[in-house]
Parts: sequence; C-alpha cells; structure tokens
Amino acid sequence: MPVIFILAYLFVAVSITIADFKAAITGTAVLAAFVLIYFLLHLKKNSANPSDKLI
Repeated sequence: MPVIFILAYLFVAVSITIADFKAAITGTAVLAAFVLIYFLLHLKKNSANPSDKLI
C-alpha cells in the first residue's frame, strides 16, 4: 500500500517540476529548511537530557 502513495507523490512532484520549475525549487528549499530546523531542535533537546537516551 505505501508503494501506491510513493508513486502518486512522485507523479505529482514530477508534474510540478515540469510545469513550474521555480515552484519545485522553492518547495524543495522550504522542505530542506524545515527538516534542518527539526533536526537542530531535536539534537538540542537530546543534548539537554542525556539521561533520557536508551543504551
């Protein structure tokens, strides 16, 4: 079942890239920025509580 959603998303992504390349680049940049923010906040949270990590 996840394969269907992945293929559908890939189809939409390719369609947007073909139709409006600038919008595709903008969307990719926004996604990358939010992923970076997530990981920076996640690492900051984990470094504040090192005893919460499981071995």
